[in-house]
Amino acid sequence: MLKLLDTTIRDGSYVIDFQFNLKDVALISSVLDAAGVPLIEVGHGLGLRAGTKQGMKSPYSDDQYLAAIAESVRKNDWGVFFIPGIGEMEDIVTAARHGMDFVRIGTNVNEVAKSESFIKSSKDLGLYVSSNLMKTYALSAEEVAIEAKKTADYGSDIVCIVDSAGGMLPQDVETYFNAIRKETDIPIGFHGHNNLGMAMANTLKAVELGCEIVDTSVRGMGRSSGNTVTEIFLLLMRKQGQDLGVDTTQILNLAETMIDPLLKNYQQVNSIGIISGFAQFHSSFLSRVFEMAHKYHVDPRELIVKVSEYDRINAPKELIERLADEMAQNQEQKDIDINIPAPSAGVAKTDLLQGLNQVVSTAVSSAKKFKKQVVLNLVQTYREGDSSRVSPVIKEGDGFVVASAEAASLEAAKSMVDATAESVHWLLVDIGNINDWSKDLNAHLQSSDNSNKVLTYADIDVWSKSVVEKIKLLAAGDQAPQVAVLGDNILSARIKMLLDVIGMVSVESGASVVVCTEKGGSGPLQENASGLKVIDAIIGAFTEKELEALRNNGATVYRPDMGALIQSEIQSLISLKSQANSQGVTHGEIDGIAVAAKGVVAAKGTIIVDDLENPTTIVGVANGRGYLLSSDELSVAQADDRLKLELFIEKRKLISNLEY
Repeated sequence: MLKLLDTTIRDGSYVIDFQFNLKDVALISSVLDAAGVPLIEVGHGLGLRAGTKQGMKSPYSDDQYLAAIAESVRKNDWGVFFIPGIGEMEDIVTAARHGMDFVRIGTNVNEVAKSESFIKSSKDLGLYVSSNLMKTYALSAEEVAIEAKKTADYGSDIVCIVDSAGGMLPQDVETYFNAIRKETDIPIGFHGHNNLGMAMANTLKAVELGCEIVDTSVRGMGRSSGNTVTEIFLLLMRKQGQDLGVDTTQILNLAETMIDPLLKNYQQVNSIGIISGFAQFHSSFLSRVFEMAHKYHVDPRELIVKVSEYDRINAPKELIERLADEMAQNQEQKDIDINIPAPSAGVAKTDLLQGLNQVVSTAVSSAKKFKKQVVLNLVQTYREGDSSRVSPVIKEGDGFVVASAEAASLEAAKSMVDATAESVHWLLVDIGNINDWSKDLNAHLQSSDNSNKVLTYADIDVWSKSVVEKIKLLAAGDQAPQVAVLGDNILSARIKMLLDVIGMVSVESGASVVVCTEKGGSGPLQENASGLKVIDAIIGAFTEKELEALRNNGATVYRPDMGALIQSEIQSLISLKSQANSQGVTHGEIDGIAVAAKGVVAAKGTIIVDDLENPTTIVGVANGRGYLLSSDELSVAQADDRLKLELFIEKRKLISNLEY
């Protein structure tokens, strides 16, 4: 009878550098168990004890993970992976004491003899034993059959064909399956990777051939290009009239609430993975390939193919280096002839709003490609005599694409806001007290139909912070940095204040770093500029001739960069706005537990959550004076309430009706 083995918590751990925490393990395994997955594989990607090894450490011990699993999987069977040489027999004994049902003993396909004692001892413990023939493709079908027969003789309950590099085709699976069948009647399992996009096809072929256990993972989460996708496999089996008794809806909820966030930085399909599949090259040796490819300036993809022609099991460093050296001596230079259309000549000058709409349109296009939000950053002009203008520079961050413009009057600011409000997600507007019309602008924003999109801040504050950050970078390593801030205005005052906070004092002379906050300050600097670091704080303090003179006299001129700080400001303001929107109700009760919203001074023992209506995160437990209790200050009842609420929130995520 066909059984599904889900390896999300084992093979999937590669994706997050083996950093599953106990909560992750408990929640994922609980859902898999509740959904009816018959076999749940857990633990470190490389098996028992691997989490203690340098370069692949886990945050918790095997014993802690095993305890969490034992508490979470109540209805179905769970087990672990074990590689002789990484783990010891005592590790299997410990896992068995925790109630483990099966162990999968993995060896390279040509090293099966290493597993004999572990298989026999595991059977003595009453465990179901699977022999996983890692890198099955490295031997011929007839040779693999002989190794499979050995595992049967050792006492294994099942032998698993393992497409470690994801390079097999369905006909390969059939060839191995039939060869094993001729040699032994031991049940056969299949574990496939998806480097060439064939994991599902190979798994379905294995099922067709009478495979008894197939490996899958939620969203295909796994080493290299991942595994067969649990939820898709279940649905394909149903389309073929075979219901494996697993609740697919629960698996889909698990995928969307817990697994998808873990895959943010995981790209299953990439050039290295595809070439590794083609060459049947194991991803564990990639670091060696990258090292030698860099050293000898050769293409790592071509090096992978070359190495696999010699060794598809171990790929020793000496072999990789020798082949990389040979490739470097014989490689030819490659070139691509690319012709990019030249910009049209004589483009008509656009007016302010037309130019703004063009820039915003470009930002919207970029944001849509990468699923980011668009922000218009509208600042007041600081430089005297400047007119309103649109910046041609669009800055991209992790979550936002930011277009910027400067307004020189209330009318210009209003028109720019009104012209773009419908196109952007957020309006980040400078209402700092620089111009006498800033209060009127704020009143206009708050009374408009788009007030829910408005984020207000003082650009001069972010600006001065960016200057001070630049000063800190330029003064790094200087035991007693001397800084001179030239100018007498609001920007210079803010910079001096921030410098004072961090223990830097602005001096009149002898400075190694000079900050100019207004035009016309280059004269004195040119007299002795050798080695001087000059910051043009207003980006326009110097004329071209003044800049040339400074450079000729040995100075280096820098400009502040507000990009990262603006992104941080946006994120903070959005978070605070969301918090403010929920402040109408400040206290409540969830599942009988007293809760309060962030930003409220609540009674001692009240649990603070991020959102009263739809909590997703517990901030902490109030101490009654505006602080949070530390973990060692919690009473047993308070700790129980926190855990109860945490489980309530996680269950709610997993079983709620998802919105699309």
